[in-house]
Amino acid sequence: MAKRGVAGGLMKKPTQKEEVLAYMRNYGSISTFEAYTELGVTQLGARIKELENTGWQIGRIKKARISRRTGKTVHFVEYYIQEAAV
Repeated sequence: MAKRGVAGGLMKKPTQKEEVLAYMRNYGSISTFEAYTELGVTQLGARIKELENTGWQIGRIKKARISRRTGKTVHFVEYYIQEAAV
């Protein structure tokens, strides 16, 4: 359900794609874990592909860290904006 804005008009809820883009703009990058815990986005790769299909150039950095819970190496990707859409 849409909320009413200050001027009384309806405010559109941002799409997951818009939320992911805003997160990368604010924090510099986003990982699958951040997308899930901060935004509730479970298919980050699909949202990244949607951004790329609309002209955004998204970079990828492969990273690894040691899990505090299991002690095993965990591999993941961080996505970041390379260039804004034209």
